Amino acid sequence: MSRRVEVGSWIALTGAGVGWAVLGAAFAVIWGPVYVDGGEARLALYPLVLPAIPIVGALGLTAIAAGIIALSADRDRRRAHPAAVSGLVAGAVLVPTAFPVLWFGNLPLLLLR
Repeated sequence: MSRRVEVGSWIALTGAGVGWAVLGAAFAVIWGPVYVDGGEARLALYPLVLPAIPIVGALGLTAIAAGIIALSADRDRRRAHPAAVSGLVAGAVLVPTAFPVLWFGNLPLLLLR
C-alpha cells in the first residue's frame, strides 16, 4: 500500500469520525434539554449550534473526497481498502443526514416507526 493511500484512508476515517462526533455533540446540546424537560424546554441553545451544520457537511465532504482519492491512488485496483471504503461510506451517510437530524431532532426516526 502506498503512502498516499494510507494518508487518504486516514483522512477519510478521521474526517468522518470527527464529523459524526460533532453531529452527536450538537444533537446533545440542542435536543438534550428538550428530552430532559419532557418536551417543554425551549431550544435556547439552538443559535449557538447552527454553525455546526456547515462544519459537519465540510467534514463529510472531506471524508468522501479523501476516500475517493485513496481508492483511486492505489495501483492494485482489484482490492478495496477497508479504511478508505469505511471513511467514504461514513462521509456519504453523514452529509445528507446531518441537516435533518439537527433541524428536526429524532422526528424522522419517529416517523419511520
